[in-house]
Amino acid sequence: VTILSRETTMSEVLDVPKSNWRQDEEIQIFSDAVATFFDKELKPHVESWREARQVPRDVWHKAGEMGLLLPSAPEEYGGAGGDFRHDAVIIEQLELQGIAG
Repeated sequence: VTILSRETTMSEVLDVPKSNWRQDEEIQIFSDAVATFFDKELKPHVESWREARQVPRDVWHKAGEMGLLLPSAPEEYGGAGGDFRHDAVIIEQLELQGIAG
């Protein structure tokens, strides 16, 4: 069984090239920023939040300021104006950081 880490992706495990959209520099920068935010702001607190069954409001505000809430919704509707790639990066980072669920 191969366990993925922040540095190991499914593409590497399966020995397949990264999808073209993953090679976009903007997406890589976004992915790095999301990983850093999750590692610093979420990961240290996940267990206590699970026990409390609640995530503090200020964390949601920080995530919103970073564009992590509604990332693919148009800006005129309060979203970040991204696309499916931004959603995919966030979902992937949640899983890689062990935060999903």
